Amino acid sequence: MSISDVKLAALINLFKTRPIWGLIPVRIVFGSILFIHGATRLIEARQRSGALIEELPSEAAFVLVLLFAVTEFLGGALIIPGFLTRAAGFVLVVEMIVSITIERLPLGFSGSGLPFELLLFAVAGMLFLSGAGRFSIDRAIARRLLARAPNEKHEAYIVAETLHTRYWFE
Repeated sequence: MSISDVKLAALINLFKTRPIWGLIPVRIVFGSILFIHGATRLIEARQRSGALIEELPSEAAFVLVLLFAVTEFLGGALIIPGFLTRAAGFVLVVEMIVSITIERLPLGFSGSGLPFELLLFAVAGMLFLSGAGRFSIDRAIARRLLARAPNEKHEAYIVAETLHTRYWFE
């Protein structure tokens, strides 16, 4: 396998997605929630903080809140059209783990927003594992990359769950 084959395989893995219809509304709503929440955090970065963030020095707390805000804002902006969804999903999974650990868990389950954060964590994980689905930029890129490597068995990433797997790209 040559270097260019390795690069092509890496690109295909980055953009691969299962063309499932149900991911469209999940992706759009999840991305919109993150985008709006991230924008709000960016605007109110100096005033907002969580339980353990308040115990950090003000500069460190501001940087952490700003990092969360930018992650959510950009992650939502990427997920809505389905561009780099797996990468954004991974970054958001990590961000949600940190957010849950330092902002929500110290406040307890009820009234702290923990159930909502856990739901966001689960959706980010789902998008990281499955990709953007149909009508996404990732799917269009993956189709073009697969066309460049017709002799490779890159379509195997779909995990042939049905006999109709070949129709998933149509």
